[in-house]
Amino acid sequence: MVTAAAAGLQLPGYELGSLLYRSDGRVVYRARRLADGAAVSVETLDAQYPDRRQVERVRREALIAQRLAAVEGVRKVHAVLPHGSGNLALVGEPFESPLAAHLGRTGGKGLPVAEALDIALRLVRILGGVHARDIVHKALTPGHVLFDPASGAIALAGFGIASELDQERQAVQMSRRIEGPLPYMSPEQTGRMNRDLDYRSDYYSLGVLLFELLTGRLPFQADNLLEWVHGHISRLPPAPHEIAPAVPAAVSAIVLKLLAKSPEARYQSAEGLTHDLARCRAGLAATGAIEPFEPGRHDVVRKFLVPQHLYGRERELEYLFALFEAVAAGQNEFCLVHGYSGVGKSALVNELDRPLVRERGFLVQGKFEQFQQGEAYTALAAALRGLVQQVLAEPEARLAVWRQRLQDALATNARLVIDLIPELELIVGPQPEVAELPPAEARNRLHIVLTAFIRVFAGEGHPVVLFLDDLQWSDAPTLELLRRLVTSRELSHLLLIGAYRSNEVGAGHPLRLLLDGLKAHKVIRQLPISPLGREPVARLVADALCREAEEARHLSDMLYDKAQGNPFFTVELLRQLHKEGAITADPASGRWDWDLDAARWSGVSSDVVEFMVENLRQLPPPRPSRSCSWPPASAAPSTCIRSPRSTNAPSPRPPLHCCRHSSDTPCCPCTAITGWWWKGPSCAHSTLATVSSTTACSRPPTP
Repeated sequence: MVTAAAAGLQLPGYELGSLLYRSDGRVVYRARRLADGAAVSVETLDAQYPDRRQVERVRREALIAQRLAAVEGVRKVHAVLPHGSGNLALVGEPFESPLAAHLGRTGGKGLPVAEALDIALRLVRILGGVHARDIVHKALTPGHVLFDPASGAIALAGFGIASELDQERQAVQMSRRIEGPLPYMSPEQTGRMNRDLDYRSDYYSLGVLLFELLTGRLPFQADNLLEWVHGHISRLPPAPHEIAPAVPAAVSAIVLKLLAKSPEARYQSAEGLTHDLARCRAGLAATGAIEPFEPGRHDVVRKFLVPQHLYGRERELEYLFALFEAVAAGQNEFCLVHGYSGVGKSALVNELDRPLVRERGFLVQGKFEQFQQGEAYTALAAALRGLVQQVLAEPEARLAVWRQRLQDALATNARLVIDLIPELELIVGPQPEVAELPPAEARNRLHIVLTAFIRVFAGEGHPVVLFLDDLQWSDAPTLELLRRLVTSRELSHLLLIGAYRSNEVGAGHPLRLLLDGLKAHKVIRQLPISPLGREPVARLVADALCREAEEARHLSDMLYDKAQGNPFFTVELLRQLHKEGAITADPASGRWDWDLDAARWSGVSSDVVEFMVENLRQLPPPRPSRSCSWPPASAAPSTCIRSPRSTNAPSPRPPLHCCRHSSDTPCCPCTAITGWWWKGPSCAHSTLATVSSTTACSRPPTP
């Protein structure tokens, strides 16, 4: 018998016993709390030296469980205790095994329908309580549902990657660190659906789990990350009753509704899903049969979520898809998407993700920043890094093929690309430095090498869409490289898309000069994006309110007049109206009502910038960093202190000045993504500044 003592695990105040089970990189032991003799379980990472990300997930799971302590059915966590070499242990409710073990004992045949329905009903009620507190689980699997075979009790665990946001945008560029269990991941959780993730993602995962409980198998099978993504996004699942004839058609219809690709087509509330599952269970208990019915008829919308469908962009999408099909066939195309800020340029381009998954292609993107125009290739390097990250997610056999292709293409110049994309070294290994050349020749060599690098990825069977956003802020070296890429005869299967704000690119702008020079050598596809018309805005508002377009016409006209068809502004106005109580739920009909008087509406700014700034002013002040305070007792006045995320010693930094005050007194709180935290007094005009490891933590004072 394996015991905690044999494994070297000791926790003060607890007597640890035998092993309960191992699951998903965790090990769970029986234990007894010495203070009161209570039976508990101790769960810890099954590694002697766990990495920081694993430990952080354990800590996060404990914090989420504490927040959900009042939700019946969420596994109770009593304590989080450090042990070993940086490990953590969760002390919680004891359960004999996860649901996965119970399912495994069926021999791949699935559970009886009545038992599967009972488990599903209890899970839906638990999820209802979790979602009511604005938490999305994101990892609903049989391994995270704890099960007691004796009593049939279940508890939900595994909140290590849970989201505490109403909506969360998943990263578009996949890597081996993609969040979530692949077989149970919703289409939007893959990051390839151009839409935010919300609570309905858990309903898709529940659909996969219920499918498995009923049939003993998963709805999709795959061998690697891209195949899983393709299955969730593009393939239709089989009906459970076609695999397991004992499953009633009505239950099968519920599962298929949960597995809908679009969140709007799934169940929208725990109440609607509970009603349908309870109806099936009652029919099964009464007569042993379930009469078919339309699932979701008693479903109602409980959360106000603006639909993320692209309205009024059918023509633009058709044009973009046609360009992609030409590229998939071997063409090299350059397309410029231009329009005003907030008009939806990026959202339009990201719709290419779905056909790209079908073609096993790559979509990578970089964004130029207004205050980084002096730094060469930053946006392009971010985009190309996405190619490397996706290749790193491939199985070892495929990774070896990519390694050989890259080594052949880059030869002795691989170091140049590694300097831009350090992750490339994980594929090709350490590379020697290259010979020094004069500036012009060095730049030409780099452009040749980067072209060869892109040619490795852009080929038959794996086209590449390279999207560079905010070209109006691009740096000169990147523009020169774009000239080479656009006119190259060596490249194929490449769709290069650039987006820019047309109102910020005048006659003498470097981007305009580049485009004028390219006209004689290459056909540049132009895709202007205009504001939405009244009808698309009317459809958007009607769908958000769950009403017919004519019913919501008055509100949609008011929104159109205020936002002038700007999609971003329109959506933000809708969210703000709901936040202020002007849009409220009608529980009886499952729709949304609005009450907006002229006085309140007249106070809303017609300028999107002023509107967003006003919303930012209403945000609560940032909470102090738990890892550092200002002023530090041992630091000089102009010193930033590293948080524990870095082991470097403190370094002197210039003071952070107010954006309007000319005083030399630091006044703006600064939050950094690289580990620097600056805390100081605030003022009415304080701003947020981002610190990198190479830029000074300062903003010049203005008169």
